[in-house]
Amino acid sequence: MICSMKCFFILFCAFLLVLTVERQIFDVLGSLWLSVIANSLHILFTVIGIIGALKYHRKILIFFTLWCLVWISWNVVVICFYHNAGLLHRVSYYCY
Repeated sequence: MICSMKCFFILFCAFLLVLTVERQIFDVLGSLWLSVIANSLHILFTVIGIIGALKYHRKILIFFTLWCLVWISWNVVVICFYHNAGLLHRVSYYCY
């Protein structure tokens, strides 16, 4: 086997980190400041996940796995917001 699970997890987290930094740059240029905060949290928790993998702390790895579930849920909400799916509409039809 070329790479152990530990090595694979670290490479996977590094890939997530690069993608999140790229998304952070585009979100800063836009007006979704809640996404900027969520991306910053994801960068922080990904670094914590890498540290947990390096030192093999199970609690940190479980925490990172739970965070990934939250992160996937957040991405589904953002996708639904952009596509005006369900109750998430960018355009309000109410007159104030």
